Amino acid sequence: MKNVFSHLRVSSEYSITQGLLTINQIVDSAVKHSIPSVALTDRSNMFGLVKFFNKCEASGIKPISGSSIRVIFDDDEQSHELLCLAKTNIGHKNLMRIISSAHNNYSYQSPIINFNDLAKLKDDIIVVSGGKDSHIFDLLKRNKLEDAEKKIDSFLKVFDDDFILEV
Repeated sequence: MKNVFSHLRVSSEYSITQGLLTINQIVDSAVKHSIPSVALTDRSNMFGLVKFFNKCEASGIKPISGSSIRVIFDDDEQSHELLCLAKTNIGHKNLMRIISSAHNNYSYQSPIINFNDLAKLKDDIIVVSGGKDSHIFDLLKRNKLEDAEKKIDSFLKVFDDDFILEV
């Protein structure tokens, strides 16, 4: 059986500080390399998803919607990154709604989502942690293994099997 791989962390031109690929380049590359599905996970936005879905569906690629977001726990001093992927249409709509709310929250200088608000979406999203700006990476980098375990447990308690630790 051929190994199947799908990119779950892809930023496009809609994340200027993170990626410069156009939607067409992303999908054309997936077609070229026989990748069956790909996620568009721009930073704190989902602006490119209509174009992305249309291009993917026309090309026979399964589109996955998501976003790389900044999340803060009540006891945190700073926010960290989580990758969120929609499992359902409801998850897609709720992820869009919570990102819009984060953009309208003037308590922070940038769009940040409170973990408790994100937890309300638990049935319809998959959460991936482990990127270089994540809670867990930050704690491991500072050799706070026990705190990292507690943070992982807090994610597992809410998201259960829908929490993925990225390596």
